[in-house]
Amino acid sequence: AEDIADVSDVLDALHRRTLDEVIAHATKGGRKIDVMMTGLGWERRLNCLVVVVVILNFLSMGLSVDLEPDHLGWLVLEFFCGLVFVVEVAMKVCMWGFSVYFWGPSWHW
Repeated sequence: AEDIADVSDVLDALHRRTLDEVIAHATKGGRKIDVMMTGLGWERRLNCLVVVVVILNFLSMGLSVDLEPDHLGWLVLEFFCGLVFVVEVAMKVCMWGFSVYFWGPSWHW
């Protein structure tokens, strides 16, 4: 009986016309998914910023070894990069909550 319900769900999903209909049916209107989907716009921009900061941090670590390693500018740049990473975590924890951020659908990667 359970297999028949699974087949009927698949057939029902095949009759959906738009991606929104498929998502609505698959999530059954799940609240966490809706909250996470509304955050995708700001999250994509934040992720792009973090990627740029990671590359900047990587380059600064490599360059600081050869070019004046004791210069104050390297310390300021490291502080800035660390601040961006802390703000990223804080924003995502505030948006999704502690448990979803650390143990949500993508916890294993």
